[in-house]
Amino acid sequence: MFSQRDAYYDVLKSGNKKQLLLALDNIPNIGSTNLKKAFSGALYCKLASFESNVIDKIKDFKKGAELLEAAIANEPTNIELRFLRLIIQENAPPILRYNTNIDHDCLLIKNSFTKQTAELKPIITDYAKSSRKLIL
Repeated sequence: MFSQRDAYYDVLKSGNKKQLLLALDNIPNIGSTNLKKAFSGALYCKLASFESNVIDKIKDFKKGAELLEAAIANEPTNIELRFLRLIIQENAPPILRYNTNIDHDCLLIKNSFTKQTAELKPIITDYAKSSRKLIL
């Protein structure tokens, strides 16, 4: 079954700028406030890769990372928020130095994988197939 949550992960995976902008406009249609904040953050981080100006790239990425970190600070045990951060950190350019939580997030995701929802499990499993760090 395809859900709205699947659509957001597909947009993050595809990297289509128009889809990213549309997804950002539709954030209010999903889950909790923290989940909305985390998805917004992840989408802004991804959107940064489409900016041609370096200042705009950094601005969008920083905005996204701050939203994502704020969501995690509010709900540190939420594995989906950690998973979103893992996706961004694992794919962020090293020069941004936004990669310090990869190993810890992988460990948390792996240790709680069996407790995740039927909707989230296949999304995590699919990502793990291409991940350099997340091994289930």
